[in-house]
Amino acid sequence: MMQQYYEPHLGYRLPAGTEMTSKLLGDILHDYRTGQLPRYEGLRDAYEGRHAILTKPPKDEYKPDNRLVANFQRQIVDTMVGYFLGVPIRLTGDGTPESDAAVSWLQDWGSLVGSDDVDAELSKTCDIYGSAYEVLWRDADASPRTSVATPMGCLMVFDDTVARRPMYAARFFLDTNRFDGEADCLRGTLYTPTEEVPFEDRGGIRFGDPAPHGFPGVPVVEYVENEERRGLFEGVQSLVEAYEDALSEKANDVDYYADAYLSILGAKLDEQTLRSLRDSRIINLSGSDADKVLVQFLAKPEADGTQENLLRRLERLIYSLSMVADISDEDFGTASGIAIRYRLQAMSDLALTKERKFRRGLRERWRLLLGYAATTGVDAGAWLTVTPRFTRNLPANLVEEAQVAAQLAGIVSEETQLSVLSCVESPADEMARKASEAEEAAGAVTFPRDAARTDDEGGGEA
Repeated sequence: MMQQYYEPHLGYRLPAGTEMTSKLLGDILHDYRTGQLPRYEGLRDAYEGRHAILTKPPKDEYKPDNRLVANFQRQIVDTMVGYFLGVPIRLTGDGTPESDAAVSWLQDWGSLVGSDDVDAELSKTCDIYGSAYEVLWRDADASPRTSVATPMGCLMVFDDTVARRPMYAARFFLDTNRFDGEADCLRGTLYTPTEEVPFEDRGGIRFGDPAPHGFPGVPVVEYVENEERRGLFEGVQSLVEAYEDALSEKANDVDYYADAYLSILGAKLDEQTLRSLRDSRIINLSGSDADKVLVQFLAKPEADGTQENLLRRLERLIYSLSMVADISDEDFGTASGIAIRYRLQAMSDLALTKERKFRRGLRERWRLLLGYAATTGVDAGAWLTVTPRFTRNLPANLVEEAQVAAQLAGIVSEETQLSVLSCVESPADEMARKASEAEEAAGAVTFPRDAARTDDEGGGEA
């Protein structure tokens, strides 16, 4: 059974040196489809708004049956993506020529392939599923390119050593666009440390012709949200479902009160009179016993206060347990800079954990790119000298930052002083620009009064 090779926190593992056969790959894909795919499908549906409340059994026709979706899952994910990578990652080196060349090459490559967007998609995919995959491939000119793959259609196999080295990766999809009359089949590509092999599943795995990929290892990089590979909102799914149930019942109560039953006791009305009441909305009953007639609407006990308390408590728990701040809260607009930082402390701690995991993925990307066979002019080992700089996307109070920076003058270095200002992306570059401006200003000093006196003394020819 393939189940013995899967560990929830480690993924698929095989003994080092195991050869990937068609039967073994078929067992892995079967285990994936039966064991892992249902969870990923549920997380995808939650993010896209296909929630459980929409599939509950319908109520009787005479009862209000609202199905309201409060997509906290999407808001939690999108808020974290904006906070974590709203400001793109910057690359810095250690100042050596090899490091500067590596940083320059990686920045040019990033501009070409749109690495900022790729990083944001990887971050979002991690938040949803708990993990994400970056697939490196070659275009027609043999230049390295990159694509984001979700766990819905990609998996990796590692060895069972402590190092947990990548052994294989598979990217696959269900081919439903068949024009030859045959049944749908699973197609994909198997990646080894040296080759990429196409395959298809038609009642059994069949491999195609292998081709070298040119990368120094399996050209697929795994990014994880946390060590447990759990999505950002998985822990609050039940709270969101309870919130949607309460919100929908509250909407049902509103519909009930808008269409309440009219009770008339002490008088018998015929059909014509009832239709007249509905049309004219006027009740005029007369007779000797008119004082005994009771006309009123039937109302069920009101639970508005209880419902509101439940909704508020659930909403607070959802944001508190997911550790993602509700930035739509109006209190954020009036809070000071330090107060906002305190309110974002839990999300900041969560982002720090994610940042450490993300760094590992980025370094593996750089190792594969700089070691790619077609990469020239860059030391293949220079990726060790490149450092990613993450900047949290926080609302900035420039007046407050300028005051702090001014007070640091003479206490810390100028570079540290400039690093306080959020409007300065690179303190070192800013210092260089200031020095250049000072040199230009010193070289452009003129003496307008002396120049005017010389003109007067010379008399001119005019």
